[in-house]
Formats: sequence, structure tokens, C-alpha cells
Amino acid sequence: RIKTMPEKIKVQVDESLKDLIPKYLIHRKEDAEKIGQFLAVGDIASVQRIGHKIKGTALSYGFVGLETIGKSIELFAKENNEAEIRKMLSQLTEYLANIEIVYNGWKSKRRPN
Repeated sequence: RIKTMPEKIKVQVDESLKDLIPKYLIHRKEDAEKIGQFLAVGDIASVQRIGHKIKGTALSYGFVGLETIGKSIELFAKENNEAEIRKMLSQLTEYLANIEIVYNGWKSKRRPN
């Protein structure tokens, strides 16, 4: 059976954030690892904090899908729903593995007065 390659998730990001994006995404990959570690020891409160952090920062960089995943992780952690957290963790990992950044200048362009 042939496994199909996952489709890239294209995200448009303002060019002025270009230097910040790689480090931001590295931190989110670290968050995904931490979520798995916290789930392994039953530390749902820490999972909730990470979900909240992802939710709170993702939109600032233009990552709408990431914000939705963070919000879901936070919500399912509040409900102590480990099965759904694991599903969201899988989505988070897949999102981060398949994201393709498209830089543009839409935020930095100003209209003349």
C-alpha cells in the first residue's frame, strides 16, 4: 500500500516576523514533546497551561490553525479528557511537521496619507 504524503499547510505570515518564526516553531515542537511527557505522568494542569500559551500566541504570528489546536488542548485539559488531548497532540505534531510559511508584506504596507 502506498502511503500518500500529507498536504502542506500553507500559512501566510508577515515578512517582518521572518526572523522570529523559526524559533517560535521550535518552541511549539518542544511544547508538543512536553505535552506528551506531562500526559505520561498525569500532569493535566501543565498540559492546560501549554494549550493556553499556544492559543494565546499563535494568532500573533498568523497561525490560525495552531490557535485552534491550542484552544482545544486547553479545553480538553480543563475537562480532564486525556483521549481528546492525545488526538489534539497528534494534530499539533502533524500541523508542525507539515506547515509551510509564505512570507508577505501585507501588514507592513501602509497606505499613503
